Amino acid sequence: MKKTWQIAFLSIVCAVLVAVPVLSVFGPRQDISLYENRTLASLEPLSMQTIFDGSFFSSMESALSDHIIGRDHWLRAYVRWQAGPLQKPVVNDIVLGDGVLAPYRTPVYEDPDYTQKGVDMAASLAAIRDLCESLGGQFVYVGIPEQSSAMRGHYPDYLYSGALVTDEVRRSMAAGLAGQGIEFVDMVPIFEQAGIEQYYFNGDHHYNLRGAYVTYRAILDRLSELGYDLPVLLEEDMEYVALPNPVYGSRSRQLYNAVDIRDQVEIYTAGEIPFDRWDNGEPVESTVFTLPENDEAPAAYTVYMGGDQAEARIDTHRPDLPKLLVFGDSFSNAVETFLYRSFGEMRSLDLRYYTEKTLSEYIREYQPDVVLCIRDDLNYLSAEGNGDFE
Repeated sequence: MKKTWQIAFLSIVCAVLVAVPVLSVFGPRQDISLYENRTLASLEPLSMQTIFDGSFFSSMESALSDHIIGRDHWLRAYVRWQAGPLQKPVVNDIVLGDGVLAPYRTPVYEDPDYTQKGVDMAASLAAIRDLCESLGGQFVYVGIPEQSSAMRGHYPDYLYSGALVTDEVRRSMAAGLAGQGIEFVDMVPIFEQAGIEQYYFNGDHHYNLRGAYVTYRAILDRLSELGYDLPVLLEEDMEYVALPNPVYGSRSRQLYNAVDIRDQVEIYTAGEIPFDRWDNGEPVESTVFTLPENDEAPAAYTVYMGGDQAEARIDTHRPDLPKLLVFGDSFSNAVETFLYRSFGEMRSLDLRYYTEKTLSEYIREYQPDVVLCIRDDLNYLSAEGNGDFE
């Protein structure tokens, strides 16, 4: 009897060892991980060439890891175990901070010269400002605190939040812009007047639509001070609409949505302004909100403007109003859903992806009346992507 049980046990183990990789490779599969926001590894086609050059076998480990049966369930269970019974304050490099998710930061022990970096970045921006003014336009820099910067108080006292470094970066950038006489809309004091946390997602690194609206109004107020008479969407003339969909924030996705974070993605309704839209030169649907297919599908910050686009163009066919050019990272997306209403034409560039022309070449060709650079404070001094103007 004992021998029979041993044989049965070994048979089950062998069956599992065979079934798991076979089902993982040949069973139902998905190509993209919604949680990790990436394309999953695929197995190289089986052929004599891929066998002899070793590519089939080298791809097997990654493919099995990405497509193992029940992968998302196992990873979600791991997060729940770490965050629940084990009470870990950091899981998957995400700090679990009292209902708010923030990135784990490694303490900075070196003392880089932020002042000089602020001077250098402001000098580069001044060249763009000078070009805009030579064409009769206006340049404005808009600074937005990133979520973990705005909600730094949710870091436990014993964990490094990066607040001191971020504050130094803010000071150096503000000083550099002031030294060059560049118009600067700093959203930190504006947000703090009414309570900064209401303007941010708890599980995503962006601000929410209400934060974007306050930013829109701050931009329009500054342009009014500079002599621009623009139509303004007032808050009493719009209505926020919360989507019923589950929210996949950039930070909550890292935890496979296994931690209870209360977030809602909102859109707004207001009086219609007809427009045509092009993305990367191709005509697309005339909308600034890309909605999920149904109420159960996940919603994310990509609802706004359909996510990052190398180039987006909206023409409201009102030639009496100024032309706008916006460039910046994804923080520009949500505020663009408001900005187009105040201009005859709005174009936006994400220099991380747009490569057809340099920013200066684009400005010379388009000749916008207003140019906005929108960046978050964690990227103020970065000379890459939307900080690289060459």
